[in-house]
Amino acid sequence: MSLIVVLLRVLLSAIFGIAGVTKLLDQSGTREAVTNFGAPNSVAPSLAVVLPIVELAIALGLLFTATAWWSALGALLVLGVFVVAISVNLARGNTHECHCFGQIYSRPLGWPTLVRNILFGLAAITVLWNGQQFQLSIVSSISDVSTSQGLLLVAGLIGAAAVVFYFQRKQKRGCACAQWAGRPAAAFGSARF
Repeated sequence: MSLIVVLLRVLLSAIFGIAGVTKLLDQSGTREAVTNFGAPNSVAPSLAVVLPIVELAIALGLLFTATAWWSALGALLVLGVFVVAISVNLARGNTHECHCFGQIYSRPLGWPTLVRNILFGLAAITVLWNGQQFQLSIVSSISDVSTSQGLLLVAGLIGAAAVVFYFQRKQKRGCACAQWAGRPAAAFGSARF
């Protein structure tokens, strides 16, 4: 169980780190997303800077034993706000760009966005469940991995990457098909495949 918690800390740290950096690099997109999610225009510029800094602080804190529990709590709170904001927007029929990962990954809001954030929240809960005093060092935990555990870990990472790649390709194909939807039949006749 301790190895799982350590891996979840690393995963959450990577997710929050990438999200924070890409949002800082895409300030106009982040500001637009914050406004689209319902933040007042007067607060959006500040929130567009504060949010990625908070995400980076969480990412950094998850890497250290002494701050991992508090950072997991921060991650859960931020993800909770995201889940509520996404749910409210979906209930209202708003499907604007999420800018979850800046320009690297920005798709219209949908149920996958909500489910993804809930799963990240469950990962944070698992880290919290392990307890503040039982957070292990990432380096020592990974160095204690046996060969068979290491091979299973690598296979799991390759499998997870394959699943992500599959769904990315599927979503891109879906977008390309959606561009053709609603066009007159003549458009298909002149298209070269």
